[in-house]
Amino acid sequence: MKITWFGGSTFRLYVGGVIFVTDIERAPANIDRRELGAGADHRIDLSDGLVEFPYLDLENWRPRRQSRLIDMPAEQIAALYTISGEGLFIDEPQEGPVIVAPANQTAWGRFAEGAVVVLYGPPKTIAEGVRSLVASARPKLVALATEGLNDLQFQTVAACCDGCAVQVLEPGLSVEA
Repeated sequence: MKITWFGGSTFRLYVGGVIFVTDIERAPANIDRRELGAGADHRIDLSDGLVEFPYLDLENWRPRRQSRLIDMPAEQIAALYTISGEGLFIDEPQEGPVIVAPANQTAWGRFAEGAVVVLYGPPKTIAEGVRSLVASARPKLVALATEGLNDLQFQTVAACCDGCAVQVLEPGLSVEA
């Protein structure tokens, strides 16, 4: 799994052999939108409320079982959901769930357990977003996509992470999770 943040809510995610690109039209001016979207299997507009995806059943969702290699189809299909119309939930059984959500996302639950969670937004909302997330679940990794996070804000975030891994993303640099 590889996560690349370009700024704002623009991401390129490589999950389970599939490339997802979010908010191409909202990419920073210095990013070539054609290049960003090249090879993408899914182009997702986070800003439209994710109306094309079904809502994740927050109470009853269970991780899909990993297929045995002998039973696996040639192409493993990830299921896409929205969380409260704001967050993107990629249910990929081989690598685990991936969630991309604004930092002010408040609908968290066991579906975030063991997930890679990417929170984006202004620095002032990040700490509260992480606190809300960690109060409900223990993610495998919390990746923070925010510009201008100072040391004091990062220390506040780290203090409320309760031991889960935290990574601050830099625009244009990829992180493998």
